[in-house]
Amino acid sequence: MPMMGVHKALLSDKNSAGSIFAAEHGVIFQGVFVRELTVDEYVNALSSLLNKTGVKVEAGFAMLKAHYYEPNRLISATKLAKAAGRDKYNTGNEWYGSFSRKIAELLNFEPLLNDDKDLRWTYTICDASSSRDENNHFQWILKSEVASALEQLGIVEKRYYADALTDIDSKKEFISNLLDKYKERYVKARLGQGQFRSWSINHWKGCSLSGCTKIELLIASHIKPWRDCDTNEAIDPMNSLLLMPNYDALFDKGFITFCDRGKIKLSPHLDETTAKIFGINPNMALRETCRGHIPFLTYHRENVFRSKI
Repeated sequence: MPMMGVHKALLSDKNSAGSIFAAEHGVIFQGVFVRELTVDEYVNALSSLLNKTGVKVEAGFAMLKAHYYEPNRLISATKLAKAAGRDKYNTGNEWYGSFSRKIAELLNFEPLLNDDKDLRWTYTICDASSSRDENNHFQWILKSEVASALEQLGIVEKRYYADALTDIDSKKEFISNLLDKYKERYVKARLGQGQFRSWSINHWKGCSLSGCTKIELLIASHIKPWRDCDTNEAIDPMNSLLLMPNYDALFDKGFITFCDRGKIKLSPHLDETTAKIFGINPNMALRETCRGHIPFLTYHRENVFRSKI
């Protein structure tokens, strides 16, 4: 099993030419001082690489961006290769490792050996995940510090990944200060249940996009994400869409959004084949919109929708 998320500090005071060196910090792991890279260090290294040219550098950034946008920031070598414009998974492994090594060398950094005694440079920016993808392929998980660095540099549009329970847990202090009569309503709104769902059903009468009236199959979804809402916005019926699960998944993750008058917008990250599989086309529109929806739709377009490659 590969070692996850641990790195060996270079103890020498000598820096290689052009390296970016920061103060060492970390923990002791099995008797070895483990240096942990910071967001600022990744920002410095990536900034330096942005000034470089070359096929592999450009492919490295393409793979990093693809990795960032993958659900839960998990990606296989096959998907990495595709992001780099290549077909073979081993090319994805090799090129991602090569790009990771460039970052490591700029930071005068060396990852620990894995259990097979191999030095895997990819551990500079990723950890090995224990979960496999739908094809049973090994996956890398992007380090949160790298994700933050990409956001700070404007290389990616910020994306938030969390499930309902994580969202609720992150706001437990806020929830604890609510009056008892509001606590349950507020939490159930995040789960798409309770009064929020009832209001959404009463307003839409069916799927907001397709018109499907099989209510038990539909999801009451927030337009402005619950985690970003104040108490009133979280339970506002105008902040709701009632969607079939396939549409809800695309909307929640920013692959589709809607104009103020309801016309759908497709993200450039949503390829034509996937759009067809999900039953989406650029001629679709919400069955209706009203003035109350507009501020929430605007928020979704500006903060959730994946508008850039």
